[in-house]
This record gives sequence, structure tokens and C-alpha cells, in this order.
Amino acid sequence: RLADYQSEIFIVQIWLADSEANPEGPFTLREVCMKIGSGQADLDDYAFVHGIDDWIPLRQVFSDKI
Repeated sequence: RLADYQSEIFIVQIWLADSEANPEGPFTLREVCMKIGSGQADLDDYAFVHGIDDWIPLRQVFSDKI
């Protein structure tokens, strides 16, 4: 569950694509969790994470944490 990870510190930078596909960020994992919790981001939104070659849905970023 994402809520379980909100109190932990992660050194990860995540870029999100806004509604016009413009990158926003970088955000920490905690900041992205807060955006999801407040409705500002969705697990179907696209994200770029260092070490991954392409933009992927946030659902894949969090696949081992949900």
C-alpha cells in the first residue's frame, strides 16, 4: 500500500507528465505519494524515473509497493 511508504525517505527523483505531456518535477517518492493521495496525480499518469529508458505509468513505478 502506498500509504505505508509515505513516512519513509526515498532518494528517488520522479518526473511526471502534466495534461499536455510537459514534464514536471523532479519529485521524491513521498511527494508523488502525496500527489496521488490528494488527487493531483493518478497511477495511470506517466512518469520518468532515472534508470528507466522511457516514460512509464506510475502504476509500474509503484508495482512493488502497492
